Amino acid sequence: MLADTPRTRDRRLSPAAARPFDLNRTQSFRRETECVRKDFKRHHGIGYALGMTLQAARSLLDYHYWARDRLLDALEALTPDQFRQDLGSNFGSVRSTLLHVVSAEWVWCSRWLGESPSCHLDAADLKTVRDIRARWVEEEARIRGVVDQLGPQGVLGVIQYAHFDGEPQSSVFWHMLQHVVNHASFHRGQVTTMLRQLGARPPQSQDMIAYYRQ
Repeated sequence: MLADTPRTRDRRLSPAAARPFDLNRTQSFRRETECVRKDFKRHHGIGYALGMTLQAARSLLDYHYWARDRLLDALEALTPDQFRQDLGSNFGSVRSTLLHVVSAEWVWCSRWLGESPSCHLDAADLKTVRDIRARWVEEEARIRGVVDQLGPQGVLGVIQYAHFDGEPQSSVFWHMLQHVVNHASFHRGQVTTMLRQLGARPPQSQDMIAYYRQ
């Protein structure tokens, strides 16, 4: 079983994590994360570092954005009132649920780039499915760029960042990537249920096996 990485409350943000991260400094970043990764390995065993290949990370993102597009395609049929209607879900409406997912991706990707937001994305201008799709595609490009720049060793590395309240944190990159995709899958399920509540046609299957079979 892969070992869980504990929250490192007593760690301070490294200089690289405290300043805006420049992907051109990939080699320096990899050296720093490799030092932290070795430290985690020494204290918590090798299991956590056996995790995910670069190709697996890319495939996970391919599935994630394939499923996103299937959901957004189904949402295009909603009226503006339906899109904003409070249906009693975690975030109320279809729109608010989507905004939460996009904002979460923005927060995580910002952390990977050496920035640590203190609040969620300001989404006041994202009023329609088309608006949200366009913003989400921007996040997709950022996240894919991070994965490509990290490379095979970087996806196994540990990234330090700060939580909303400023508390230092550190996590293995591929653990965080899995979290982003799993988080979105949970909320896509909620939105699919909301579509049925509204009497609208649900999206095509978003199952991972459906993605692999196509």
